[in-house]
Amino acid sequence: MPTELLLFFLSWLILVLLPSPAAANRIETLPRCQAKCGNLNIPYPFGIGINCSISLWANIECNTTFHPPRPFVAGTDSIFEVIQISESQVRIKNLIASSCYSQSGDLISHVITLMNFAGTPYTFSHTKNKVTVLGCDTQSYTKGSEQFEFQTACTSICNNREDMIEGSCSGIGCCQTSIPQGLQEIYISVSSLYNYSRVWSFDHCGAAFLGEQDMYTFNSADFSNFTSLRDVPIVLNYSLENKTCHEAQKNSTTFRCKENSHCYDSVDATGYLCKCNDGYAGNAYLAQSCQDVNECEDPNKNLCEGTCTNNVGSYNCSCPDDYYGDGRKDGSGCTKRNKRIPVLQLSLGLGLGLLSLLVCGSWGFHCIKKKQLSKIKEKFFLRNGGLLLKQYISSHEGGGKSTKIFTAAELKLATNYYSRKRILGQGGYGIVYKGILPDLSIVAIKKSKIIDESQVGLFINEITILTQIQHRNVVKLFGCCLETEVPLLVYEFVSNGTLFHHLHDNSKISLSWEDRLRIAAETAGLKPICFERSLEQRNLATYFTVSMNKNHRLFEEAGIIKEDTTEEVHAVSQLAKSCLNLMGDERPSMKEVAARLESLRGFKRQSRILQSEKESLHADYEHVDLYAIPSDFRRTDSDSRLYSLEKQMLGSMNVPR
Repeated sequence: MPTELLLFFLSWLILVLLPSPAAANRIETLPRCQAKCGNLNIPYPFGIGINCSISLWANIECNTTFHPPRPFVAGTDSIFEVIQISESQVRIKNLIASSCYSQSGDLISHVITLMNFAGTPYTFSHTKNKVTVLGCDTQSYTKGSEQFEFQTACTSICNNREDMIEGSCSGIGCCQTSIPQGLQEIYISVSSLYNYSRVWSFDHCGAAFLGEQDMYTFNSADFSNFTSLRDVPIVLNYSLENKTCHEAQKNSTTFRCKENSHCYDSVDATGYLCKCNDGYAGNAYLAQSCQDVNECEDPNKNLCEGTCTNNVGSYNCSCPDDYYGDGRKDGSGCTKRNKRIPVLQLSLGLGLGLLSLLVCGSWGFHCIKKKQLSKIKEKFFLRNGGLLLKQYISSHEGGGKSTKIFTAAELKLATNYYSRKRILGQGGYGIVYKGILPDLSIVAIKKSKIIDESQVGLFINEITILTQIQHRNVVKLFGCCLETEVPLLVYEFVSNGTLFHHLHDNSKISLSWEDRLRIAAETAGLKPICFERSLEQRNLATYFTVSMNKNHRLFEEAGIIKEDTTEEVHAVSQLAKSCLNLMGDERPSMKEVAARLESLRGFKRQSRILQSEKESLHADYEHVDLYAIPSDFRRTDSDSRLYSLEKQMLGSMNVPR
C-alpha cells in the first residue's frame, strides 16, 4: 500500500509540473530570435537585438560579461538592469541616493539619483512605486522634470534606535512619499537637518530611493547596509505607439493585437496594449500565439469543486450524481442531496396539494351549482308552460314571429340585477322594472309575485294572443321569461305616465269626457278576446252594479259632469251596467257596445259643432290631450304603467257568455 501511494503521488506531481501541450508549443518570440538572457525570458514585443523587438526602446541588451548574463534596457541617458518583464510592466533595479557625515558634522559623501525615461514608452508607476527615506536626521528632496512641475520632500528623524518601529515608515527612522501619474524623469537628493551631530553615535548616514512599495519592509538594520536596498525594484509601465485602442484599430495594417486577443489602453502611458482573451494564453502580439488554455489542469485557474470540463476559451463546472450546486469554489459548490424529504419541501408539497384540492373543489362546486341552476331553470320552464308556448310558436306562424322567449340571464342584465333604481312601479301582484336590452331598446319588465299553476295553459294562450295585439291604446307585450319560479313579462315601455295618473292625479286637470269616451270606444272596437276576470275585478263590477241600482255615482270624477254631458255619462253608465248582467244573453256584444259608444261620440260631435257657432271663440273649457304630459309632471314609485294582467297578466271570468 505505501508503494502504491508513492507511485500515485509521483504521477500527480509529474502531471502538475509538466507544461500542457498548448504551453509547450506557445510562441513567445519572433523566429530565430534569442528567447532568454541569463535566467530571464524576453517575450515579444521586447527582444534581444533591434530586429527582434517591436521598437528601439523595446530592445534588450544582454550583457554576457556577467555570469549568468544580465539584461539591460536603455533610458534616455543611461541603461538599467532588468529584473522582470510582464504583460504591461518592466521591473528594473533602483538607484540609491545618500549622504554621510563625520562626527564633527562634515559631509563626507553625497550621492544623488537621476533617472530619465523622457521620450520613451516608459513611465514610473504611480500606484506601485514610492520614494522611501531612511535615517534619524535625514531630509530628502524629490522633483520631476521642469515641464512636469513636481517637487516633494520627506523628513525622517529619531532620538535613538529604540524609537524606531520595525515595519513602519511613519516618520520615525523611515518615511515615504508618493509620485504623480505619468512621471518619466525623477531627481532624488538627501541632506541633513543637524549634520547628524545629535545622533552620530548610532546613525551618521541617510538614504533615499524610489522602489516598489510592496517589496520593501522597514528594518533598522538597513541603516548600516544601503546596498541591500538595490534589490527593491522600480516598476515601469510601458505601452505601444503612443495611440489609444480606438485610434490604433483604424489601421489594421499597423495594429499589433492578433487573433484571440483584445486591445486595452495603458494606465499611465498614452499608448495601448494587447492581451489574450480569457481562456487563452500566449503572446497577443504574435500570430497564432494565443491558444486555448485547459483551465482544468491549472490549479490557479480551475475553480471547480466538482467536475471540470474544458471548453474552447472557457470551462464548465458540474457536480457528481447525488450532489447539487454550481460546482464552483466561488459559488454554491456541491452539496450532497438529502434522501430524506426536507421539511420545507414537504410543507410546500402539502400546501400546493391543498391549494390544488381547494381549486378543484371550488371548480367542481361551481360546476355542480351551475348544473343544478340549469336544472331548476329547466324545471321552471316546463312548469310554466315553456313547451306549450314553443308549440304555439311553431304551430302559429304569425304568433311565433311576435312572441319572444327571454332567458333569465338576459332580463337580469337588462334590469342591472333588478336594481331598486330601475323600479317603475309595484303593487300587490308584482314589481315593474325598467329594462335595457342588448340592442339598447327600452322595455318594462314585470316580476310577478304569485302564479296559479292550474291556469298555465290559459296563461300561455293569453300570451300568444296578446303579443299579436297592435293598437296604440294598448300596451304591447313583447314576450316572457319562463325560467324563473314566477314568469316574467316584457312589455313595451311608455314614458308618458300611466292611465292611473291621468285618472287619479287630483292636482292636475283630469282627462276630458270626450277623451274618456274615445278611449272606451276605441278599446271596445278591438277584436274580442275571451278571458276570465279575477276576484278583484268581479268585486269591483259587483260594487259598480250595486251603486248603479242605488242611483249612486261614486265613479264619476269631479269636473266631468256638466250640463251638456249629464245624459251621455248616464247613458255610458247604463251601458256599463248592462255589460255586467249575470245572464250572458242579456249582455250586449262587444260590437254592440262599440257601435253605441261611437253613436254617442258622433252625437257629441254634432252638438259641439252647433254649439261652437253660438259660443265665443274663447271657450272656458281647455281641451287636454290624452298623450300630453304636464310641464311640472313628477314621477313616483307608483307612477308607472299598470302592467298587470291581474293574477298573472290576465284574470279569469267565472261567468261565461
